[in-house]
Amino acid sequence: FRPTLVWTKRDEAAGCMSVARVNGQLGKWTEARVLADRAVGIYRRLVEQNLAVTEFTTELWAADEFCASAADQSEGAAGGQTRRVAAANFWVDLARESGQQALKGTGYSITLGRGQREIADMLRQKGQLQQAEQILHGTVDLFEKATQEYPAELMMRREEAFSRLKHGEVLEELGRSDEAASEYQASTVLSAGLKAALPADSFNYEEEA
Repeated sequence: FRPTLVWTKRDEAAGCMSVARVNGQLGKWTEARVLADRAVGIYRRLVEQNLAVTEFTTELWAADEFCASAADQSEGAAGGQTRRVAAANFWVDLARESGQQALKGTGYSITLGRGQREIADMLRQKGQLQQAEQILHGTVDLFEKATQEYPAELMMRREEAFSRLKHGEVLEELGRSDEAASEYQASTVLSAGLKAALPADSFNYEEEA
């Protein structure tokens, strides 16, 4: 894109998202999802060609999340899962191809980790517990490292706690009770620390399970 066209396309994507959110507020989720899908496509091309522009990556993360939520409403849970997995895969592929430091950050870690949990959930529903456990093990590792790298970001500890809870559940289903108990304990410790740091926010991720 030429520099002027870059920002014109960004304005187009932002406009799509603005209208999509209004449609969502009105309960018109199909229209919202169509517009959000369009915005995500534009943002992804912008991010691919302008990795140093953090505004684009931030807006893409927000668009991806809204798009998945709109798909939940208009297509059911499968539609939302499909978009969350696609979002995670986009960042994984982009990181592999570019190797750019610009991709590192809290938003990238959250997008990737949540996408991995979505994939694990789908595998778990299909009874493929070994594969789900391997992915969740990697997700826990990802958020544990992110927590260490961004100690001031409480959201990372929340994501680590929730990932350990989900990992523990799969380990328990596999009959690996000692390992499951260890993950449950670690999740509880993280959750307690979060509640102490932010008593007004319960970080009740159990409701998301």
